[in-house]
Amino acid sequence: MTTKEINRRIDEIYIDTIKAYRMESSKAEADDWRKHFHAYPPAHLAKAIERWQATTEIDPYFNRPRGALFPRIADLLALLEKIGKEVTPPTKFKSCGRCNRDGWIFVEIRDSFGQPARGARRCECYREWARSRGVILAA
Repeated sequence: MTTKEINRRIDEIYIDTIKAYRMESSKAEADDWRKHFHAYPPAHLAKAIERWQATTEIDPYFNRPRGALFPRIADLLALLEKIGKEVTPPTKFKSCGRCNRDGWIFVEIRDSFGQPARGARRCECYREWARSRGVILAA
């Protein structure tokens, strides 16, 4: 997933959560969600929200189940940390078949003099695997 796709997915999750709690969305809050949650897989964010909504612990201030209240970013970050520890991605990378065993796709290109040359780029399957392990790759 590209950064743009991740931000789009975070926005979708934010809007769904806002609707579930019958609240009004705010651009500042949506920006905060993108800022705080961009490093986590969107599937983990969705799972954190599901867990938050299932929380039955009574909030002492509001005297309501915590899951009935809109989640704060800090609450979701704590759940994301727990989910990240539960999910154990494969320790060894497996190629999708389009790339080599190290996740590289080699392509034929032309150098600045017009001569044939070889270029390489990371395969999307490797990027997904690295992201699941918390590694951020350069674009």
